[in-house]
Formats: sequence, structure tokens, C-alpha cells
Amino acid sequence: MSELAVGETIWRFDENHRVYDKPGIGGRIVYKEHFVPEKITGETAQSWLVQWGERVVWKINKKTLTTAMKNGFHGAQFFTAEGMEENIWVLDHRHKIARLLEQATAANIRACGEILGYQP
Repeated sequence: MSELAVGETIWRFDENHRVYDKPGIGGRIVYKEHFVPEKITGETAQSWLVQWGERVVWKINKKTLTTAMKNGFHGAQFFTAEGMEENIWVLDHRHKIARLLEQATAANIRACGEILGYQP
């Protein structure tokens, strides 16, 4: 993971930020567009700060890249550029790999189980 610093871009996952691949009815949501770029404007010993105007909008835990729950709402999840690309790759490929596993030989399933640490 790349090191973050003040002035760097961090990516906030916003499920409500939707962009469609085709205009009008019938378009599919482009998953990558859920990630909204934010600039890190400051830091504390344990947090990255993102401001909008004079107000700190996000206080992001440096270790987990999450924000705390606020007023009963779930905290926000943030990603480095590399983390965002990994998340997108997993979404694009996990179901395809799972489908292949459903049709795999016993030897291949056992090998995958070993890689994943599966204990029967």
C-alpha cells in the first residue's frame, strides 16, 4: 500500500454516487464510479482529515481508513488508489472464479481450499 500524506488523494466509497454506462433506462451502474476522490487536507497522530471549506468533513482512521459511526449512521470507507483498484478487481472477478470452482475437479477444489486455509 502506498503511503498517504497531506495533499494526496484518497478515495471514498459512496454507494449513492451512481453513473450509468448508458443514458436513460436500461443502463447499468459503473461500479468504479462509486469511488469519489477526496483530498487529504490535514492530519492528527491517528487520523487523516478531509475538509470542505473551513469545516472538517471526514476524520479518517489512518490504520483502517474508516470513519466512526456518527449519529447512528455507518462510517465511511476510504481507499488508496491501489486499494480501490483491488476492490474493483475483486467485484469484477470473484463471481467468475466461484463459477469455475463449481465446475472444478476434486483436486482443483482441494488445492483452492488449501490456498484459502480451508479446514474440513
